[in-house]
Amino acid sequence: MKTMSLLGRILYRNIFFVVFFLLILFSPSLSSAESLNQCVYENPLFHNFYIDKLFAFSSSADFDSKITTLNVSSYKQQRALSCECAAAAVVSQFSDTTQFSESSCLDALSYYEAPLQNDVWGDPDTQFVGDVDGSQLRRTGWGVFATPLVKILHSRGLSATETSFASIGDITYAISNGKPVVVWVTSYFMPCIPVTWKTPENRTISSCLNEHTVVVTGFTGSRRNPKSIQVMDVADGKTSWLCIGKFMRVWEAMDSKMLVL
Repeated sequence: MKTMSLLGRILYRNIFFVVFFLLILFSPSLSSAESLNQCVYENPLFHNFYIDKLFAFSSSADFDSKITTLNVSSYKQQRALSCECAAAAVVSQFSDTTQFSESSCLDALSYYEAPLQNDVWGDPDTQFVGDVDGSQLRRTGWGVFATPLVKILHSRGLSATETSFASIGDITYAISNGKPVVVWVTSYFMPCIPVTWKTPENRTISSCLNEHTVVVTGFTGSRRNPKSIQVMDVADGKTSWLCIGKFMRVWEAMDSKMLVL
């Protein structure tokens, strides 16, 4: 009884991590609603584990014949919450010879460095919210939207555009024209954890606590009807594939934001 009681206390104190682990562990590699021509993998822990075999052994009926990808270099972010600057550096170095680094981007940003207090935090449309070495779960750090990044890129002489509530066609059009795309999603493509706060200027920000950015580098199928999306995740530098349905859910949760050079 004492052993069971101790086990119960341990599980209770770590319930968040237990639930998070189970969600990842039992996320199916292929859902019953999505056939092979729609999905390469679902579980973010299985980055590319079966990708080569799926393409090698699936017939032409399994996948749309057209696969469009860009040869984007792998890159891993250097700070805990610097994914936006890391992703912007990746697409700028792919698209232009001008050196634009993650560190130079971070140096150029303005910051609201205080943690979330009394439902007041910074404005991600004007500054980085929180500590770039902080924690989203602890509300000590969060991230930044595209507008400040675009301003920095413009100051470096780079042509960059941002879009909110974009369509999947906007992404596939850019990829088809040789341009990788920065998109705002959620960490590990997990369900959005809603969060709302007020800025010091009394503007309401409603978003996902687990905000993250990745670089879209390819797709299968047609531009208007892609079946899967290839992403390079700067959290670990790995390139993987997502079902279009899962990608759309986490992208739309972040208002379908994108940045392209």
